[in-house]
Amino acid sequence: MRAPFDGIVAERHTQQGEYLVTGASVARLVDTAAPEVRVRAPVELARHLGQGTAVRVRSADGERDYPVSALVPVGDEASRQLELRIVLDDLQAPVGTAVDVGLPSAEARSVVAVPRDAVILRREGDFVLRVDPAGKAERLAVKTGAAVDDLVEVSGDVRAGDRLIVRGGERVEPGQAVSVQPLAVALAAR
Repeated sequence: MRAPFDGIVAERHTQQGEYLVTGASVARLVDTAAPEVRVRAPVELARHLGQGTAVRVRSADGERDYPVSALVPVGDEASRQLELRIVLDDLQAPVGTAVDVGLPSAEARSVVAVPRDAVILRREGDFVLRVDPAGKAERLAVKTGAAVDDLVEVSGDVRAGDRLIVRGGERVEPGQAVSVQPLAVALAAR
């Protein structure tokens, strides 16, 4: 018998001398050169998934985005899930390693996101403090949205590239002069 690809025999389904039926499984062959993740996803997410869609895969080695290599567009009637496959070309883990896969649950959109600590929460409304070109603090009302890690989506007059006060904004008054210090970068000599 000739295998269709190089790999490792992970399991034998028959023994030497047994009679075989045409098409019966003889062994399980694992292709270790091209590891692949098989994921079950809710059918409702199918409109956000497709071949080439980037998904986040987290393993013991860290996190990385990979494109979906195949989507089986047939959902299981009982579980209401479909299968998608992701080729992991550079993951250094044994076959069978568990990984977490982050799937998109909505259409991609562009938003302004600011550090969580830049948003000041008050009963009268949330706001951020922007440093204007004259070096004065300016209060901007914002509405918050989705949060990812340490970033929060905001809508209002905040624009990408604005200089915001991230820490200590609770003690700064609108119109107060602000001195912006450059980030100190320490270089270690070896």
